Amino acid sequence: MSIKHIIEYFLIRALMLFVRNLPKKGVYRLFSSISVFGYLFLPKRRKITLQNLQLAFPEKQEKERRRIAKASYKNLGHSFAFNLLIQTDRVTNEELVSCVSLEDQNAFLDAVKSGTLFITAHIGNWELLPQYIALKQPTPLHVIAREASNPLIEKHLISPLRTRFGFNVFYKKNAVFHLLRALKRGEHAGILIDQKLNDRIHVEAPFFGIPSRCTPIPALLQIRHNIRIQPVFMVHKQCGKFSFLIGKPIEYSNTSISEEEQVKELTAQHQAALEKIIRAYPEQWFWMHNRWSIKI
Repeated sequence: MSIKHIIEYFLIRALMLFVRNLPKKGVYRLFSSISVFGYLFLPKRRKITLQNLQLAFPEKQEKERRRIAKASYKNLGHSFAFNLLIQTDRVTNEELVSCVSLEDQNAFLDAVKSGTLFITAHIGNWELLPQYIALKQPTPLHVIAREASNPLIEKHLISPLRTRFGFNVFYKKNAVFHLLRALKRGEHAGILIDQKLNDRIHVEAPFFGIPSRCTPIPALLQIRHNIRIQPVFMVHKQCGKFSFLIGKPIEYSNTSISEEEQVKELTAQHQAALEKIIRAYPEQWFWMHNRWSIKI
């Protein structure tokens, strides 16, 4: 463990102490201001954001793309604020559930009948998804995530939060093996599939009409193990209020084409489900991520 890890940990602890004693409206104002600062004074990230928007929405005027960019930073700030209020125990489990409106109760009940792999994107407040799903139904839930590089943060901040909500985390190494076993037991799992992949195991699929490196994991699980795939999203309605959106299950039927081609077709459908929601709520996607390997 390095000095850097210790400093990072105590800085976050200090921020949490400050937030714990700040009115909730003040917390939102603070992180809204931080998000504005990020947009104005992090030029590299701002450039990636605006170039991503130009690639995704070439038909929009530059003024509109800048508006979306600024709004996406604000969305991120509000998400950080709400998540930190949860982290500091200022939002109870009951309050969290009441902050979310479930747009389709029947679709939710159908989705959690048996082992389902929920696919989603970095849109709205994606961190709330496993918390909300775990609180709303009794079946064990698992997510794939990266382990924090700082062991103090992982042990004392992240792990206790996951324990509170009762969902389990599979880290990247051997994650697919554990994921499949859980799904076969009838349990649920979740995975973010909108990030750029740098590893060798990827498949190219269109995302906003652009050939993009995508994970083939959901498609392979559908084809080889008949796993149910359900798109879900947690979008902002207003400050501290959210909507849980459920897309239609991605259907799979065996065809005579090769498995490689089936994987490409299904992956394209998965990415299309994400793109549909992002187009509906463009201000809420994480445009700061270098999804298409833009050279800066």
